[in-house]
Amino acid sequence: MRILKEKKPLDKLYTRRNRYDLQPDYQRDKVWTKDDKQKLLDSILNEWDIPKVYLHVIDEENYEVVDGQQRLSTVYEFYDSEIELSDEYSKKFGGLTYEDLPDKIKDIFDDYELDLVLIEDAQESELKELFARLQLGKALNSGEKLNAIHGNLRNFAKEIIETNFFKKTISLKNTRHSHLSIAGQLCILGIKGVENLKFKDIKSLFSSNINFNKNSVQGKNISEILNFLNKSFSDNSKIFKNKASITTLFSLLNTMKNNNFNLSKKENQTKISKFYIEFLEQLRIEIEKGSKSKNPEFVIYQSNVTQGADSITALKKRLSIVRTKLVSKIPEFQKYFELLDNELELIELKRKETIKSLSDELIEKIVGINTIYKADNNIDLFKNTNENLKGTLKISKPITDSDNFKTLIDSLYKFIYEGSGSLSRIPNELLLDDSIFFDIKHLRTDFFHDIEHGKETKIKSKQEIIIGIYQKYTGKNAIEELEIGDLIRFQKSMYKNLLTELEYLRTAIKSA
Repeated sequence: MRILKEKKPLDKLYTRRNRYDLQPDYQRDKVWTKDDKQKLLDSILNEWDIPKVYLHVIDEENYEVVDGQQRLSTVYEFYDSEIELSDEYSKKFGGLTYEDLPDKIKDIFDDYELDLVLIEDAQESELKELFARLQLGKALNSGEKLNAIHGNLRNFAKEIIETNFFKKTISLKNTRHSHLSIAGQLCILGIKGVENLKFKDIKSLFSSNINFNKNSVQGKNISEILNFLNKSFSDNSKIFKNKASITTLFSLLNTMKNNNFNLSKKENQTKISKFYIEFLEQLRIEIEKGSKSKNPEFVIYQSNVTQGADSITALKKRLSIVRTKLVSKIPEFQKYFELLDNELELIELKRKETIKSLSDELIEKIVGINTIYKADNNIDLFKNTNENLKGTLKISKPITDSDNFKTLIDSLYKFIYEGSGSLSRIPNELLLDDSIFFDIKHLRTDFFHDIEHGKETKIKSKQEIIIGIYQKYTGKNAIEELEIGDLIRFQKSMYKNLLTELEYLRTAIKSA
């Protein structure tokens, strides 16, 4: 194993970000908070040292990020103006995104050189030891954990990684069973369709399909798509540089196959391979333009490769962009998406209309309560602040993932709980024992505070309360168990319960 060291400015790392795989199977589970990210950005602008980034060299242009995933993700987010500087750490530029900064300050950020450690010619045993040390003893990665699961679906996934498609067209090395994770993601797509592709989702699928029959309809479906990919890209060695490019194309083909796309037709194999090779090349060119890129679709696509690539939200965004490009290039392929598009558009429209209608009703109800309360008390019961007003925009949209749900709970907390002075302006006798106001408070505590702190009896009590809330609305025990349908139902149920309780409050105040 050879260890090399070099420095690279941040702007170059950003423009070539498609070369760095941020989600290999050596990644840590911890995700940085916004505060963590803002501290890093402030350190860079102050030109302070930050820890090295360790890269496993795949070839001359492709790298796996062994350690430093969160640092690079934060840099990319700042360049994409997805996070602003903190008022706490940067008095002069607090609240500004990269786009808003003066050119002189942008130059400081662009020119900051990150220390890189390049790992070349490493044996698997050497990598295993290095990765374990970097991750503070977390020796097993997701691929190794999946390999430890016994069952027919795990065995089928292991057969998948022995196909020519994996051996000849994927540039990611199969170090520490990393290909098994990709095969597991393809199994999710082939069996369940567009879903979250995270480790816990693969583990759940493997564990629940120990008697999987590879000759079943689903097994044959996966094999047929892989056979199509192998024939389509047989002469294009190592074209797939990251997991996202594989899962996106596989999911696209799965949708088309379900709408009668002929996988055995040679002409279709040629058209798909030519299109996708051109798409990936155009993506590379646009990404390397950095902020000068004039094609926002490619920027959005890459953002959903480097950040949260295994989430259902990121996958859907990538799919939407690739489908649009494909149909623009080959119009006759539109027929393989029409049924899906119409169905999804109707569902999405219905969701948006329902949530918007319920949120509008909530706001009207609160305005009505404020009018009655202010007449006697010269103050609104639910005070409007800038944060509250921002929250009204957020609660009017359907939630699509756990991050959206976290934002929703935070908005409702500020709007309802903080808006009422932590419920101090609501008479105690009007607060029901099972009030949804308390549900919102407990959920926000679960998201934003460490409920594991304190005496064991209190910790257990807090955990039981949180589990009880999830069970009340979804029948499940935790946010990690909720799928998109559960989240939407949770959101609608909360709004309906809020409306019921607000009406009870309005009636009581009016008659007082």
